[in-house]
Amino acid sequence: MAKQQQRRPVASKVVTKPAPKPAPKSEIERLSSSNLADLLPLLGVLGLTFVLFAPTMHYDFVNWDDPVNTYENPNLRAFDWESIKAIFTSGVIGNYNPLPIFTFAVEKFFHPSVEWANMAPYLHTTNVWLHLLATFFVFRTVREMGLHAWAAAAVALLFGIHPMRVESVAWVTERKDVLLGVFFFAALWQHVKYINAKNNKTWHYILCAVLFAFALFSKIQAVTLPLSMLAVDYIMGRELRWQLITEKILHFLMALGFGLLGIYMLQQNKSIDTEADIFGLGQRLLIGASGYTVYWLKAVYPWAMSALYPYPNKMEWFHYASPMGVLAALAAFVYAFRHGHKTVAFAIFFFTANVFFLLQIVGAGQGYWADRFTYIGYFGIFFLVGNFIQKYATGTAKPFVWGIFGTYMLVMCALTYRQVPTWKDGGTMWGQALKVEDKTSMPWTNRAQWYRNKKQYSLAIPDYMRALQLKPKGSTYNGLAKLYFDQNKPDSALLYYNGGILIDTTIAEMYVNRGAAYGMLAQANGQQGNIRARDSLYQLSISSLTDGIRRDTNALNGYLNRALLYFSVGQLDKALADDLAYLRHNPYNGKIWYEAGNAHFGLGHLQEAITHFDKALGIEPNLKEAYYMKARAQATLGDKVSARPNLQKAISLGMQVPAEIAQQINN
Repeated sequence: MAKQQQRRPVASKVVTKPAPKPAPKSEIERLSSSNLADLLPLLGVLGLTFVLFAPTMHYDFVNWDDPVNTYENPNLRAFDWESIKAIFTSGVIGNYNPLPIFTFAVEKFFHPSVEWANMAPYLHTTNVWLHLLATFFVFRTVREMGLHAWAAAAVALLFGIHPMRVESVAWVTERKDVLLGVFFFAALWQHVKYINAKNNKTWHYILCAVLFAFALFSKIQAVTLPLSMLAVDYIMGRELRWQLITEKILHFLMALGFGLLGIYMLQQNKSIDTEADIFGLGQRLLIGASGYTVYWLKAVYPWAMSALYPYPNKMEWFHYASPMGVLAALAAFVYAFRHGHKTVAFAIFFFTANVFFLLQIVGAGQGYWADRFTYIGYFGIFFLVGNFIQKYATGTAKPFVWGIFGTYMLVMCALTYRQVPTWKDGGTMWGQALKVEDKTSMPWTNRAQWYRNKKQYSLAIPDYMRALQLKPKGSTYNGLAKLYFDQNKPDSALLYYNGGILIDTTIAEMYVNRGAAYGMLAQANGQQGNIRARDSLYQLSISSLTDGIRRDTNALNGYLNRALLYFSVGQLDKALADDLAYLRHNPYNGKIWYEAGNAHFGLGHLQEAITHFDKALGIEPNLKEAYYMKARAQATLGDKVSARPNLQKAISLGMQVPAEIAQQINN
């Protein structure tokens, strides 16, 4: 008989009230808690990035685009409405990036006592701070995309200190890169917030569009933002459908408008197909494929970095092999997309979208690769690393994963630390470029130009000669001729000017410079009493200057030198016409207003002369010659009362006044 199972006593149920839910944190409390958790890793990232790039804050300009973007830029000679309007309605060397140029103008406005030649440290310092701000927005973006604080810090650290960042940060001209980075990633951050927001989505949409506009005004490369936003939509789990396109119609239209404007500016400046015109379409595709592959490889380990990667003289083996890299990336993307490896697909798409338009398939510059072209695109690869850390740096694998990442970061820091000093000045920058590639003429020419500007002529001449040996170019002949002109050797200068004109008749500056050399030789013959030779050389000078002005009506030195020649031979009406032509292009040169006043004085236009002297003094208040000539003009008009203080001012500034003129005015 089965044993009867004994029942266990059942406790009576006690009804208890559920524990009250904690009151939800206010938005301020939630944000404060999040920000405190982020503070330590973020400060570490920004601090290390600053330490690595701080040396650039004492660097000089380099003689590669820096002069034309800054102290030679006519739109930066004053800070007024006309100059600001000109900044936003014109390009520089075919590039439409007005916002960086405007920031240069603002910085100069706040440092009025600093000469442009000494502004480089201030501009470099701003570049560093802008890069730190871009790094901050990278951190905020990936945090909003779901990475925890330390994984986000890994992404931001890679972005901040990667050696391929050096060119963008340490080159004054690349203010456009770091400014682009600030607004691009700030806009992307707002797009992620738009995706995550439950309320007030419109505000994030509008803010994203506004920031996008600032990014476009910073650098035309910002046109890739709508594609980058689509990549973020995908990684954030939004369903891939037509609505993702239609909600970005405004962004795509903005990108299209600025893209067409960029192409127009390049064509106007004839910047398209400069060095790449020897290659056919097939070879250009190989060049594009090589750039794409090299950028992938340099994301992992950036070797042989240089300011210039010149176009090859012929296709090498790696150009023919590089399409394999493109196919490998495409295959990896398709596999990742089909099998749900979303982070891999995101990284490949984001990187590709942001470097594709920079692959120089259509040549638009002197180099076919550039470190700076990866400034935005590498974000996709860095996010992949951060996601890997978040996923696998757990449990027993955590020390291993962070150990590998830390070791890699030490290597990257060492490479960046070594690369930063190569941008100290033009000499070191071109020296580094020559270590990477010394079989093309451009780095030799540019280093020679740097030496010439520093009056290190004995170092410049061998570089010029090597450049001419590699590729005889009119611009190189022009540079070497200017070296001899600077040393008051007009005969040697003319030898190279004429040699350059024989192989290239399009360079207006060369004709202008040759005219100046003829003028210098004419003056020397005049001092020696050889009047016939002097007059003949004057005519050659005027003829060459006129040829230069004909080729380029903006050749200001042509007007300037021809005006001086006309004045010296007594053709004051022609001298005045050239002075006024110069002033129409550059109304901020006080000395030329003075020269125009002199011509008016000689022609008997005394009131006009006084007006021009006043213009000169408005720009250069200590121009003693202008005070002196203004006093003479006033005295000639019979107004000695007004003339006397101007004469005294000229004397107080060191003007040597002939006794008879002083007596005439003071009596």
